[in-house]
Amino acid sequence: MRCLYLTLPQHWAPALINGDYTGYMDEEVQYIEDFIDYMVDEYGSCHCIDMQEDENFTCWHDANHVGYDYGSTVNTFVFDITSSAQLSPQSSGMVPTSPGSPAHNNNTDND
Repeated sequence: MRCLYLTLPQHWAPALINGDYTGYMDEEVQYIEDFIDYMVDEYGSCHCIDMQEDENFTCWHDANHVGYDYGSTVNTFVFDITSSAQLSPQSSGMVPTSPGSPAHNNNTDND
């Protein structure tokens, strides 16, 4: 399995892991949907499989590139991007970075 680790707002977990948007304001839903669109464009899917227990507070996270520039309690979210490795001709184990995306968060595992 090929995994991508991204630092994202902790309160996005219900939407990203379970598809549960209960209690989100419309603006927050739009940020999450923009992030999902980004993942689909870059990796072919947005399949979040885990959230690590490494919470901290920061203004700099991987949701910044979709306009979510708010300080948040964040955790590391784990995404299965195996299918993108199979589809991509550049499956070198390096995850392509996007302008404005913090490079230190674009970590992958190839198991």
